[in-house]
Amino acid sequence: FIQYYFEHRTVHTRLYERAGEALGALHSAGVRLAVLTNKPVRISKAILNDLGVDGLFFQVYGGNSFPEKKPHPMGLQALLEEAGAEAGRALMVGDSAVDVKTARNAGVAACGVSFGFQPDTFAQEPPDVVIDHMDELPRLVLEL
Repeated sequence: FIQYYFEHRTVHTRLYERAGEALGALHSAGVRLAVLTNKPVRISKAILNDLGVDGLFFQVYGGNSFPEKKPHPMGLQALLEEAGAEAGRALMVGDSAVDVKTARNAGVAACGVSFGFQPDTFAQEPPDVVIDHMDELPRLVLEL
């Protein structure tokens, strides 16, 4: 399955609308961006490369990068340390309760997106804020 997934990784994968512009604006403003996913890291890096946004992230970690996966805080704590960031000045953006739990476990604010994988799970694990469009993210982060 992993080999098949790697070979077909972007057949049905696209950036969310205006995500490239939003991430580019944050990167240009000097915000340290990273990816923490439970997908295998090799596939995740390849997907970001295929979508043309890999250069925006200082680090990409996958589900096989640490002994524990999200919602364990290990990966997010490593990213905070590598970025030289305090938990209180960081924001985890995600599309499921697992992302919110990860943020909570690391003492980081959580931003949910109302589109994506499992926004319906926010009912059981509400994020601090929810955005409906990626255009909202730069303003939110820069105000943080």
